[in-house]
Amino acid sequence: YFMFFISNPLLGLLENKISNYH
Repeated sequence: YFMFFISNPLLGLLENKISNYH
């Protein structure tokens, strides 16, 4: 997820919300 965040900040934020939801 970290690499993805560095690659795509917007998508990283979405992924962060999803991971937080889990």
